[in-house]
Amino acid sequence: MGHEPGAPPAGTDAQAWEAIYQADDAGWDLGQPSPPLVAFLAEGVLPPAPAVVAVPGCGTGHEVLALAQAGYQVTGLDFAPSAIAAARERLQAAACAAELLAGDALEPTPSIDGRCDWVFEQTFFCALLPSQRAAYAAAMWRLLRPGGELWAIQMRTPNTDRQPFDSTPDEFEAALTARGFIPLERRPLQAESFARRRGRETLIRLQRPS
Repeated sequence: MGHEPGAPPAGTDAQAWEAIYQADDAGWDLGQPSPPLVAFLAEGVLPPAPAVVAVPGCGTGHEVLALAQAGYQVTGLDFAPSAIAAARERLQAAACAAELLAGDALEPTPSIDGRCDWVFEQTFFCALLPSQRAAYAAAMWRLLRPGGELWAIQMRTPNTDRQPFDSTPDEFEAALTARGFIPLERRPLQAESFARRRGRETLIRLQRPS
């Protein structure tokens, strides 16, 4: 498949992201929690609940809700206020509690910086400009406590000039190890992936040193 429908022009304009959610044109929204996350929860391989977990680029909150229902202490972050509002409605409808923050996940987040046992993200790294990858690594480092883990679903795309931007697993991992992260696991995903992403996703798990 080509680029995900609804992807904005390359840039970091919060208004552009907000307009997409207001138009209900977020083509990366699967309408369900990330299938790999669902598989990881079923397998019991994630850090044990009630660990503190952040979901940067949480969109309308499918993963936030799944993690909250599994007993985690969750914070979801997203650029678009409309996405956060939709996530809040989703949580309220399910009678689940989680912290939701509208803002730039690459900027300091005082309420959770240094407190997260782990971070889960999918389609956040690829939504950033390539020039922001060092800032991404710094933000993940800042969110995690020493010894905390980043669980990222790295996704290949054909795009070099617009979001979602392509990166290889090596490029993703290099951006994180340059900040000091320790690689723990790299696993290509097949059956765990949503159909249109099958064969393009890799779990990459890294740790902030203790």
